[in-house]
Amino acid sequence: MFKNLDHIGIAVKSVDKATTIYTLLGLTVESVEVVESQHVKTAHIKTDSTYIELLEPINELSPVYKFIQKKGEGLHHLAFHVEDIYKSIELLKKEGFTFTTEEPIKGAHNKLAIFIHPKHTNYTLIELLS
Repeated sequence: MFKNLDHIGIAVKSVDKATTIYTLLGLTVESVEVVESQHVKTAHIKTDSTYIELLEPINELSPVYKFIQKKGEGLHHLAFHVEDIYKSIELLKKEGFTFTTEEPIKGAHNKLAIFIHPKHTNYTLIELLS
């Protein structure tokens, strides 16, 4: 089901400020985009084997805004690429898993995305991407 770790999501108050540390470490910001469906500005930073995705809320409707208000900046989620997101959802639902939305949404880079409810994952938010 899981192909690989696609990225590690980090909630930040400012993508522009947060990218500084990664560029000082010699990493490259490959893209910056606004994901309207999640009300976030994202920056994707390439490492040798995966990406770091910085997530800045663009308004109070963003789940990331609520996360930062409650927990502060920091690790937000792990994202795994799956071959078929719909088959993965079906399999996990049969095992009793629930999701934060009913259907996948268009995420960054127009990938389909859905989050497994953290109550099933030791309270680590896991995103499936296809």
